[in-house]
Amino acid sequence: MAAASPNSDTGCESRSAAVIEFGSHTTRAGFAGKEHPQLIMPSVVGRPRTPEMQATGPENSGADNSEVKGSKSSKTGGESSSEKVKEVYAGDEAMSRRGVLRVKYPVQWGIVTNWDDLEVLWRDVFEKKLACDTEQTPLVLVEGDVGNPKMNREKATQVAFETFNVPAFYLARSPSLVLGATSRTTGLVVDIGGSVVRAVPVYEGHCLTHAAGSYPFGSRYCTDYLLKLLVEKGVALAPYGAKEAGEMIKKFAYIAQDFEQEKATFDVSQVKEYEFPDGQTIPLGPERFQCVEPLFKPNLFGFEVLGLAEHAVNTVERCDPDLRQTLLSNVVLAGGASSLPGLASRFQQEMERELGAQGDPDLRKLHVQVLAPPGGDLLAWKGASLLASSSSFLKMCISLDDYNEYGPTLVYRKCF
Repeated sequence: MAAASPNSDTGCESRSAAVIEFGSHTTRAGFAGKEHPQLIMPSVVGRPRTPEMQATGPENSGADNSEVKGSKSSKTGGESSSEKVKEVYAGDEAMSRRGVLRVKYPVQWGIVTNWDDLEVLWRDVFEKKLACDTEQTPLVLVEGDVGNPKMNREKATQVAFETFNVPAFYLARSPSLVLGATSRTTGLVVDIGGSVVRAVPVYEGHCLTHAAGSYPFGSRYCTDYLLKLLVEKGVALAPYGAKEAGEMIKKFAYIAQDFEQEKATFDVSQVKEYEFPDGQTIPLGPERFQCVEPLFKPNLFGFEVLGLAEHAVNTVERCDPDLRQTLLSNVVLAGGASSLPGLASRFQQEMERELGAQGDPDLRKLHVQVLAPPGGDLLAWKGASLLASSSSFLKMCISLDDYNEYGPTLVYRKCF
């Protein structure tokens, strides 16, 4: 991916706002007006497991450093094992050294749970990776969960101004951004994340938080289910594990339109060979669609929660009756799993079936239109990039002068 055009003074994109999204698993960052983020990296922070490790380096610590010994990270220019270990690492640098570091995710279920670690990640992205003079760079931060606690919204605003001294700041809610990326202002956003699924109705750019819903069943459980299916088949994935299982899903998984019929008619011509990094291969048969079926039937994985369609319909039921048809005509799928082949058509089919089973005749006559844009995992970031490049952006922001006068609670009046 091409790097941003540098400002002669700072190395930061000239006169552009920075756009950062800290997800539970992935961080995306770049500049306003760009179609794609400049940086995509794990949302992780790592510290040495023991003080001795930091003082002497992994080579003399007695720790298992097989993942880093004698190597350098191609993305980050990592240190060799003979060099002194830093106090803290972030993103790819942390993941490449996880054999000798204690790795933590500061964002859980879309909500920041460790602000000290998030500030480490934030500084690494904003100052180091994007090379911004933070005092000269407006900032848009993508807010993943509309149920984000008030104290977290205030804290994000406080850190932006008091730690990074930004001149202007905007905290943008992900569902509104997703719709903006598809040139919509009203619709139902169903975001299938790694750890959580969220259904959020949006009207004229405003999230209807009273009707929004979420449940803790995301795409990573499909990865776990694939591992379980392969073990039951007698396929041992050690030492590959979840990472390779996730790659199998990205490459070969699809959503069955009729699960039972797909099981009955699946034949050998549909088997795919997955090749591991070391050249070994395994066949993937019915597991290709079985592993993602829990999105519609979480009980397959032992979860007593609603499936995607039931969850979405319940969300629409909580909205004003006059809005329901408009929302259902603009259902947008987002998140990494939204690109699964067959997902949009199956989801539309299941939602229409669920509506038809409702006791309310007004619900039964509603129609559904589901859109799954390509690159669903980037939709929120793209929407933020568009927002930050608009002519009205700076008027929407909290300015440094306003922050100094009113404090972090101004976020409730300006960012909604």
